[in-house]
Amino acid sequence: MINVRGWGLRGEIAKTVAEGARKSNVLDKIVAEKEYGIKEEKLESPLKSGLYASIFYAIEAIIPLTPYCLMLLIKIALPLSFIATTIMLALMGFLIAIIAEIKVKK
Repeated sequence: MINVRGWGLRGEIAKTVAEGARKSNVLDKIVAEKEYGIKEEKLESPLKSGLYASIFYAIEAIIPLTPYCLMLLIKIALPLSFIATTIMLALMGFLIAIIAEIKVKK
């Protein structure tokens, strides 16, 4: 259970919020905003998000395979694949944090 008192609400207000949240999805919205800093207005359409995710997954699948497609020796291709994958995942995480307006440390 989430401690809404830690949010600076008085006891009665916290109780009212908790009771009202049980009846609808208000608690989900409150937690998303208070705990993760995600506001509903900032969320995009699911179709657009799915399209972006598909494109990124395709890129993420192609990059690690590129050294092998270039017919490099396995001793060279494997480390290059690991390095490229590490850099790509760090870059994607950074970009997602910027796009979602979330602190990069999170």
